[in-house]
Amino acid sequence: MGFLVALHFLTTLPVPIKSGLPDDAWGRSMAYFPLAGLVVGASLVVAGYLLSYLWPAPIVAAGMLGLWVVITGALHLDGFADCCDGLLVEKSPTDRLAILHDPHIGTFGVAGLIVLLLLKYTCLLSGETATFSLYRMLLLAPVLSRWAMVYAAVVFPYGRAKGSLGSLFVLHVSRRSLMVSSIAAIIIAGLVGGWFGLAALALTWIVMIGIARWTMTRIPGLTGDVYGAINELTELAVLLLATAWPA
Repeated sequence: MGFLVALHFLTTLPVPIKSGLPDDAWGRSMAYFPLAGLVVGASLVVAGYLLSYLWPAPIVAAGMLGLWVVITGALHLDGFADCCDGLLVEKSPTDRLAILHDPHIGTFGVAGLIVLLLLKYTCLLSGETATFSLYRMLLLAPVLSRWAMVYAAVVFPYGRAKGSLGSLFVLHVSRRSLMVSSIAAIIIAGLVGGWFGLAALALTWIVMIGIARWTMTRIPGLTGDVYGAINELTELAVLLLATAWPA
């Protein structure tokens, strides 16, 4: 059930789960976040393989990026944009939290999304000629980024009161969930990527820690939007590492 709950939350795929789940089901589902990420990555690999028979590389890269946005419901992109608006301005911590809660996207958010998506598109496009397989890159990035969210939720304090969406996960996630998700991430990273996979796992941890600690200097704790930003930026870090990985 935990895997299905994770898949239901993290993707737009039709997942058969019961309505009225207990609150702790959401937190316990975080143990399966890396596996849900693997489903996302596998979907991108299949799409890229099929599209490559019909269109040239630029269109294939755009198609994969579009599917990436659709299959995740732009959930984490929204959090990243909110963080650009709320954390990059010179305001009080209270004002920053209010901006993060605002559903509207401002100038920083729009600019951040453009740069992020452009970088992802460029990585997908260059992946065809990169020394590391494009498909392995696509498999690993969603896995490791979702593991990073679990780590941040367990290790760093939450910055909002009870009742928010993020609190449903944070209040019921445990170190056991972190251990299970970490084992899954390590195994997948090693099997799919070998030494690159393990290097990508280490880079993901470094980027996640850096984002979380910097955020703590801006607001008193992490929020759901920050988890989304961690997901997006660690995904990008894995893509950038893959395109630069030596033969």
